[in-house]
Amino acid sequence: MTRSPFVVVGATGADLLKALWLGVALTSPLFAVGYVRLDLDSLGIHIAVPMAGLMGVVAVGTVMLLMRDGSLRRPLLAEPDRSLLIVLYVFLLWHVFSLLYSSSPSAGRKEVVKLMMATVCFWGTLAFFPRERRFLARFLELSLWAAVPLLGYLVYVYAFVFRAPYLGTDLGEEARFGRAQLAWYLSVLFPYAFFYFWKSRHKLARVLPAMVLLVSLLYVQTRGAWISVAGGLAYAAMATWRADRAEALKMTAAIAIGGTLMIGTGLVLIAAYVDITELVTRFVSIYRPQDVPELHSYEIRWAAISDAFAGFRSSPIIGVGVGSTLVFVERLTHNDVATILLELGLIGLMVFVVLLLLLARASGALEATSGAAADWLTLGSRAGFVNWVLSMMFINVYTSVQFWLFPALFVLAEQVGASRATARAPAGADGRMAPALADSGGAGGG
Repeated sequence: MTRSPFVVVGATGADLLKALWLGVALTSPLFAVGYVRLDLDSLGIHIAVPMAGLMGVVAVGTVMLLMRDGSLRRPLLAEPDRSLLIVLYVFLLWHVFSLLYSSSPSAGRKEVVKLMMATVCFWGTLAFFPRERRFLARFLELSLWAAVPLLGYLVYVYAFVFRAPYLGTDLGEEARFGRAQLAWYLSVLFPYAFFYFWKSRHKLARVLPAMVLLVSLLYVQTRGAWISVAGGLAYAAMATWRADRAEALKMTAAIAIGGTLMIGTGLVLIAAYVDITELVTRFVSIYRPQDVPELHSYEIRWAAISDAFAGFRSSPIIGVGVGSTLVFVERLTHNDVATILLELGLIGLMVFVVLLLLLARASGALEATSGAAADWLTLGSRAGFVNWVLSMMFINVYTSVQFWLFPALFVLAEQVGASRATARAPAGADGRMAPALADSGGAGGG
């Protein structure tokens, strides 16, 4: 075993990286809820606590790289991630180039700085996260359980103190601002919570994170998040169908029946303390918008997307420049694809689509899933990827650090799963390892 030259107070660099990653997991809900934040007023940027942890990971990992620490197995452009990272760097560079003709360079610089930080953290996650499935399971378990008290307290404040019909993020006063970011975080994390519960032999011990996330997801009242979660879970069942139809039917029944029971329980809990008329109205508007004409956000968002497309036609190849959306659109598009098309043109959109396809391949989202053999990490990552893609249709979040942290975790789940399957596979007649699926145990799986 290679000895690490990076030692701090008896701990190796690898130990320090693990401690920092666990710190990120414990504080990850603070991406969505601003209990504590570092404000950089000069740049107009707010840095969440877990972001500081991620930057610490990058700093320690970079020092270890410079010291040629043998415990690091991931170079700056590791072979499995090389094409993915190169395309992401090209995407970032295109943003920088578009500043040259941006109609709002100050807003553009802010978005570029955010995307630069997100890119560094994406690379840092792939480069410095321990390649151990058990550690990845622990990281996500801590993220789920850390959300329980933080979100529980937030729900308590809005339901019991403010008596608000919706869940916000400001603890000082009732406010709707920030709900979209909270809903996005809840929706992408929820598939892990659901399968963490469903794949466990001891379901009562693991139901709490799923219920807290679900109650918060319902209470925040963001229809895009509801649709994204439903799409991600449905895709997990469809991907399983390609490998095991019986297991897919079992999973579909579990999602339908279990989901209905959990949603029903969540609605009863919410209705016991606040008026859920608005919540029910928003749900009805998903499939019968004509019955609730007072909720006209569909028309507002479609108008914003139409304005964005009109602006795109003025410069279809290279776009109008990063940060220029509000020059052409009255309000945010609430659609990342429309924003990229408007600001970066066809070139930027093509680079982004290639990036999504590479992420889909690297995360295993395009492969059939053996539901009986797959553990909760695999199922949560496959559903989470589709959820992550669908969420872009309802929010502007693609330059945020948390937006790029999750696909890095999806890729890691696939890589450590593949390496574990190879290690467990029996040798064939030619001496090579035969392919095998990771089992459902271990790694924190139920």
